[in-house]
Amino acid sequence: MKHLDSLSIWNCKYLQELKINYAGEVQKVLQTRGFRSLQTVHIDYCLKLRDLTWLVLAPNLKVIKISSCTGMEEVISVQKLEEVPGLMGNLNPFGKLQSLKLHHLHKLKSIYRDALSFPCLKEMIVYECPVLRKLPLDSRSVKESNFVIEGGKQWWEELQWEDQATQSAFHLCFKSR
Repeated sequence: MKHLDSLSIWNCKYLQELKINYAGEVQKVLQTRGFRSLQTVHIDYCLKLRDLTWLVLAPNLKVIKISSCTGMEEVISVQKLEEVPGLMGNLNPFGKLQSLKLHHLHKLKSIYRDALSFPCLKEMIVYECPVLRKLPLDSRSVKESNFVIEGGKQWWEELQWEDQATQSAFHLCFKSR
């Protein structure tokens, strides 16, 4: 797995969870710097999958596309992260991410609870995610000057922002289809 650069999981209708089972195994993965080679993850039509918390172990991800996973509630589960003490202190999830695409995730409530730093993010595309009301962004999250958030106009208008500065910072980034 240390040379795995792309992972696609399609049409696994009954897959409920992808996880590393034991804290000791997580520590081994961290010691080898996680899934260091993994750059692209595409998950499609996994109806019972609820989260992808293990993605925090892939520090060099550039592209994440999640679509038609009707049971997906959150991308990164804070509750699962808390099961492994000290895990988040050692990680910078999505630090190299360039593209995040979320399509047809009808139960998705959260990408992550808190604002994250996305220094390389160029696009965030969100369609048919009706209960996603907050993005893990603050006014300092994105460094790319040509960053685009694409989605439905109604979804955009119903987003909840941490503060007015954050809303203002991303107002010009929105592109409606």
